Amino acid sequence: MAGEAACLLLVARMVLRLLPFRHLADWFARPLRGPELRGAARRRARFEVQRAIFLAWRYLPAASTCFHRALAAHLMLRRRKVGTTLWYGANRQPSPGVRGHVWIQDGEFIIVGRDASRHCIPLACFPQGMLPATPEPPYRGKP
Repeated sequence: MAGEAACLLLVARMVLRLLPFRHLADWFARPLRGPELRGAARRRARFEVQRAIFLAWRYLPAASTCFHRALAAHLMLRRRKVGTTLWYGANRQPSPGVRGHVWIQDGEFIIVGRDASRHCIPLACFPQGMLPATPEPPYRGKP
């Protein structure tokens, strides 16, 4: 699964350079086809994707941003029938210029971008109408 994550991180880099954001926003807003995973299978899928993205990001020689990781995680989770919300926010701390951050969450569980999202004010989410996450205990194996 880390190989899939590494490939998708590289795909995400290309997509973000080539496509205007409005096309991505439309894609993020599309609902999943068919029934979504539920319960323990959903928690397991989130955990496995989260771990794979972290490992690929850590060992991939090409630099990746939070947006690359969020896009790759979103793609991986959609393939596994887990719908997610992409959040875009700005840093609350005063700093030169605007510092943006992107994170992915499923319900109240932040899958990618959790640490920096604590310091951000949410500006937009895709699909729209979702609520920001509150901490959820991490998945620790079998329920």
